[in-house]
Amino acid sequence: MAGIQGIELTQFHPVGQNYPAGVYRLTNVDEGRTFEITVRNTPTNTVAIDVRNPAGTLYRGVATGRLLQGNQQNLILASLEHLQTDNIDGRVPGLGALVVYIFAANVLLTAATIQVATMSPAAAGFYDAVGFPVLATANAYFQQQLQNAGNDQDLISELNQRQNTFLQAFANPNAVQGSLPYTGAPEALPQQIIATNAARMAHWRLVA
Repeated sequence: MAGIQGIELTQFHPVGQNYPAGVYRLTNVDEGRTFEITVRNTPTNTVAIDVRNPAGTLYRGVATGRLLQGNQQNLILASLEHLQTDNIDGRVPGLGALVVYIFAANVLLTAATIQVATMSPAAAGFYDAVGFPVLATANAYFQQQLQNAGNDQDLISELNQRQNTFLQAFANPNAVQGSLPYTGAPEALPQQIIATNAARMAHWRLVA
């Protein structure tokens, strides 16, 4: 990587380009800390991202996902199944968004969409902020379920309760523990995730 010190991530890997497997050293310009990020693709169609903090501690599998065959023929779906960055060197502003950006860019040329599954209240707000339509997917899910419920008042009451639980947790994630009620799996185009987080990448520099 000689000769590319100081180039912004969004310039080095512009929107529309793949972010290939490899090792990247990125500095958070707001705090001056440098992290080593390793992107791994395996023959079993998994994607994993490791992060080494400035002290040299390696966190393996900070983000993991799989490439799956979708419902439609020849449609490949990327499933982001695990993401945890808040235990790496304290809370680093933008590190979670950076990892999601890299994941989306890595699968850009392979997957038609990316989905996230069951999540905690805090994760729901984060995923919504980085480009996954968590709230919109939940509202559409409950609307469809209520339509399917017909005149079943017990089921309607249960669905309304679950929807209220979700909305309250989404609005105040610190007040609720555990996972949210199932509301469908939010999906977004890789391009959408990249575009949503492009401005955040100005806070990171790729260094030699």
